[in-house]
Amino acid sequence: MEMKDKFIAYLDIIGFGYLVAESRAGRGFSAAEIGVLEKLLGSDGDRLHFEKDGPRICPQSRTVRRNLDYQVTQASGFAIHSCEVSPGGAINLVNQAWTAVTNLLQRGVLCRGYVTRALIHHNGSTVAGGDGGRFSGDDPLAGAFRREADRRGTPYVEVDAAVCDYIALEGDAGAVEMFSRLVQRDGIAAGLFPIQRFAHTFAVRHDFDAAKARASNESQRRTLNHLRSQANSFVDPSNPEAVRKAADYLASLDAQLAICDQTDQMIGVLRRPYPYEGS
Repeated sequence: MEMKDKFIAYLDIIGFGYLVAESRAGRGFSAAEIGVLEKLLGSDGDRLHFEKDGPRICPQSRTVRRNLDYQVTQASGFAIHSCEVSPGGAINLVNQAWTAVTNLLQRGVLCRGYVTRALIHHNGSTVAGGDGGRFSGDDPLAGAFRREADRRGTPYVEVDAAVCDYIALEGDAGAVEMFSRLVQRDGIAAGLFPIQRFAHTFAVRHDFDAAKARASNESQRRTLNHLRSQANSFVDPSNPEAVRKAADYLASLDAQLAICDQTDQMIGVLRRPYPYEGS
């Protein structure tokens, strides 16, 4: 069994078993919607895209193979993505994970997981290694992913220092720039952070609609507050490291909520007839 040095993303839908149980009871997501959630987490379609079209982003970044040796395995509410070690591979893997997290987030579903670098055998449904463990679609609880994500206890997708350091040391301009957009670092920990993309923005035009802008901003505020309450509910209070990392995550949410408040103030100014009163 050939083991390769690869970048790996372990992704899990938080509370997936509960979502399935509720669906079977006729509540929450339908069975078809559950299937969509799993597909958003990762599917063979992702691998086929790279096989056919090559990198999704940063096409000028260095790669070893055009298809990035990209593999995806998905089962029972979690997925494993892996790709070659190259700047193009690293940033495309991170982007795939970011996209999955964001798409699920927009449906009110949280993910947790880990992006790292390790020796792994990954070919279709066959996965071994990653953290010295094994994964099988027939036995997901024995998988490498479960140990990686659960022991960290984080309500988001963490990015290993090995991945951050690789991007920085390679110095690929495109990969560095995209990485800074997709990953937030606090000097100690790093994680996929789709929240910053939800900060409300709008163009000021002659037909500016203050009511519409305010409603959109309020929708963002509700999303952020929901994420805040969800993040709190998935943290093990007996795990100091998980509590610290969750506090960083919550602080980032609070920063975005502050932007929502500032946006409300700006809308209040923009809705006044030009020239603005007091200007």
